[in-house]
Amino acid sequence: MKSQTISLCMIVKDEERTLDRCLASVKDFIDEMIIIDTGSTDNTIAIAKKHGAQVHSYKWCDDFADARNFANQFATSDYILSLDGDEWISEDTDLSVFKETFKHEFYYLNIRNLIQVGVVENHSLIRLFKRGFSFTGSIHEQIDLGKYSSDEGGFLSAFINHDGYMESVVKNKNKKNRNRSLLEKEIRKNPTAFNYYNLGNQYRMEKHFDKAIELYRKSFSIDSNKAFTHKLLVNLVQCLFEKKKFKESLDILKDASEILPMYTDYYFYIGLVYEKLGYLRDAEANFIRCVQQGEVKDPFLISQQGVGSYMAHALLAKIYLSLGEVDQGWNQINLSIKNNPLYMPSFKIWMELHVNASHEDIIAKMNETFNMRDFEQISAILKALYQLRSPLLLEMQKIYNIEFDDEVHAWTLQVSNQFQKAKEAWNSKNNSSQVNRREVMYLSVVTKDIDFYKKHKVCINIKKKDHLLMEQIIRRESITAGNISPESADILEELFYDILTLKQYDVIEYFMINVQIPSIRFILAEQLKKFNFLELALDSIIEPAEQSEKYKIYSLAGDVLSHLGRKGNSYYYLDQARSAEQTFEAMFKIFNLALSVGDSKIKEDAVEQLKKFVPESPWAQTL
Repeated sequence: MKSQTISLCMIVKDEERTLDRCLASVKDFIDEMIIIDTGSTDNTIAIAKKHGAQVHSYKWCDDFADARNFANQFATSDYILSLDGDEWISEDTDLSVFKETFKHEFYYLNIRNLIQVGVVENHSLIRLFKRGFSFTGSIHEQIDLGKYSSDEGGFLSAFINHDGYMESVVKNKNKKNRNRSLLEKEIRKNPTAFNYYNLGNQYRMEKHFDKAIELYRKSFSIDSNKAFTHKLLVNLVQCLFEKKKFKESLDILKDASEILPMYTDYYFYIGLVYEKLGYLRDAEANFIRCVQQGEVKDPFLISQQGVGSYMAHALLAKIYLSLGEVDQGWNQINLSIKNNPLYMPSFKIWMELHVNASHEDIIAKMNETFNMRDFEQISAILKALYQLRSPLLLEMQKIYNIEFDDEVHAWTLQVSNQFQKAKEAWNSKNNSSQVNRREVMYLSVVTKDIDFYKKHKVCINIKKKDHLLMEQIIRRESITAGNISPESADILEELFYDILTLKQYDVIEYFMINVQIPSIRFILAEQLKKFNFLELALDSIIEPAEQSEKYKIYSLAGDVLSHLGRKGNSYYYLDQARSAEQTFEAMFKIFNLALSVGDSKIKEDAVEQLKKFVPESPWAQTL
């Protein structure tokens, strides 16, 4: 028999998507449900009443703490459990913990923020507390412990899942402007380190990285010893990373890791910075440390799940494959999938390793690697196959008798070379914003249909001059000069990948013969290399016209030639790349090449140069 009673208190608005899930997860241990509705226009209230909840209306006043305190006043139980509509008690929680005698006035519960399929961030918050406590803060509200209790609280072995940070949910709820406005208002009223930190998080999520950096620094200057400081530093580094401020990122992370060495996330991000810079052995060392150290165990530390396991294994696989250490790469990707078969970046690497395998072989290997009787794993794989635009998805449809939505069905038509039917399917959409740019480009180019492109080009967000280039490509015209924007480069990368996947080789031939823009041919060569068409990749590379293009083009030529075993020619182009741009990455490739052919002089010269780079490479200093 329970020693105490529990009231569930929630504030909701338009939560019909998730409320039933939430209330069903607590029904076996809750004594009363109190739902405060702030103006729902969907079926939220009906769902709440179906579960026997008391429903009260509340006039929203841009203050979450006030709304929660309003809810708490209706509670009659000993304790209050506070949840949001997009949260639920996880299925792997032993519900008996809610029936044991509570010894503390408040309890921290584990929160799992589901960012995307297979990606989770863990932290802990006070969600269970004695009746009489109240919240403070108009947004990101918290229990005011100092005002009510000297008790240090306890931890309850229960897990709350939260999917409100999933990209599709954030987009549909359109919370960005509301949250930013509330946070800015809160800072004017109460300019604390916590509020600056939260506003920084908001700007980071909106990809305003300069503003986020400014706010994080302000928060840190006010108080650098808060419970969230460790996460603030990680978020600050993420923003600096986006702005290519790599040395500053490393300096922050290295200082922070000396203070909090058990926080695996610091080493994970050190590894990411090194990997971005091309310091692959240093990145390797940090990801190995992540695996050895494991996941963060301190429940007070906010940590990305996987930094001490599957995410680190996946990045080690990526490093080993780029170094040509294929067996090591296979080992790491299998470890990653074993730790988390739902982590799709690992599945995508796994698929790249099978790039030229038959569908029958891939399905056989899939059955060995994944649990193909698990609905969640199958669903994640199907979603990833569509993201990869892999025709294997059609084979999976036959095996598992899947029904596709309209978008996927339209894509399957073009995979089956039913181009006219595919175009009719896309043309039937109410507006072109519902059409995927990837499909528009593929169908337009493969069928040389300029009218189809013009009809839907609104979904392709590029400048007028880039549209003119795309139209030249669709008409299969000769193109001898011009520049491409980063946005157009991304579109062409998708196009070449899809063309190679679906074996539309006549389009490749057109580019090889008629398009003489080095940057476009570089993108084509990269994709040909990915599909192991090494000779064709080499033939695709043409002499760069711009100084800014020389490094990447010469570097790719050196890589392809090395894979073909033409080491002397490889060294020549890698040396040209180094001359174009002095990077650690280029020198590291030269070092590895010299090592493979036993050229001690070039190796020693490379070592001397590697030791001079800033930021310093700890690995190079040991050579």
